[in-house]
Amino acid sequence: DFESVARGDQPEQVWVLRLARPICVSASQDWGEEKNVSDLQLVFTDAEKDYHRYRSFLGRRVTINGTLFQAHTGHHHTKVLLTVNGITKR
Repeated sequence: DFESVARGDQPEQVWVLRLARPICVSASQDWGEEKNVSDLQLVFTDAEKDYHRYRSFLGRRVTINGTLFQAHTGHHHTKVLLTVNGITKR
């Protein structure tokens, strides 16, 4: 239901992983194929704790493991999202 910050909606800040090379995500029973995906919104299970834990990684090259899923709400800001299991510096 986001319409306008000027009308009182709050902007959402999200973390986005910019991939070194675009990927294609194959279709599955749950969702369709996405081609040339270069950005993944990161989803954390404990956002407040994890944002603090990984803040020093912002702007750096990292390796992230987790589970991909397709955007399905207005809070999803990339076509494909990644539920984060862990992040390590490269």
